[in-house]
Amino acid sequence: MAEISGDDRAWRGRIMGWLDTADDAGAIAGPILAGLLWTAWGVGALLTIRMGLAIVAEIYAVLLLSRATPAVTGLANNSES
Repeated sequence: MAEISGDDRAWRGRIMGWLDTADDAGAIAGPILAGLLWTAWGVGALLTIRMGLAIVAEIYAVLLLSRATPAVTGLANNSES
C-alpha cells in the first residue's frame, strides 16, 4: 500500500480510500460467494476455486515484484556508497 500511495502524493487519499473500499468489498463478498459455492457444488468446488485464485494472486505478485526489484536494488546500492 505504501508503494502505491507514494507514487502520486496528490492522489494519496483517494488511492488509499479505493484500496480500503476494495478490501471491505472482498470481506463482504468473499463469505457470501463461498457459501453459495459450497451449497451449490460442495466443498471440493469451493477449495478448487480458492486454489485457482491463490495461484493467480501469487503469479500477479511475482510479476509486480519482478518489475519493482531493479528500482529497489538500485536504491540499496546507492545508499551503501
